[in-house]
Amino acid sequence: MALLQISEPGLSAAPHQRRLAAGIDLGTTNSLVATVRSGQAETLPDHEGRHLLPSVVHYQQQGHTVGYAARDNAAQDTANTISSVKRMMGRSLADIQARYPHLPYRFKASVNGLPMIDTAADCSIRYAYRLIFSKRWPRGLANRSPASWMVW
Repeated sequence: MALLQISEPGLSAAPHQRRLAAGIDLGTTNSLVATVRSGQAETLPDHEGRHLLPSVVHYQQQGHTVGYAARDNAAQDTANTISSVKRMMGRSLADIQARYPHLPYRFKASVNGLPMIDTAADCSIRYAYRLIFSKRWPRGLANRSPASWMVW
């Protein structure tokens, strides 16, 4: 699906159709969701009204927490609290271990060779970021599902 479709005036199949598009900024430290309304870009708040979410996931055997709640567990459970994972995305297990030898995480290779962080719930690095946004559905979308997402 195209994010932008240009049509000649009067020839569009749905000239006044309004589609919602949202962008996700997967930040190393914090993340956010934004959209454009009436020509103005705006960040969207989470369910508690905050516009920034710490890029942190805390894994437990019975589930996980993300954002502020996860960040609060960082000092007590460093092996299961994953933060700043963006810098590891797209890297091999050997590269991560060579570049970041002092990280508190235990790494292992997945079945397909991708790096995984050995936590109470086992997670791939991409999965950690997916969890952040599965829990941080922006309140500002008012139950509308975006027709398209942009991730950067």
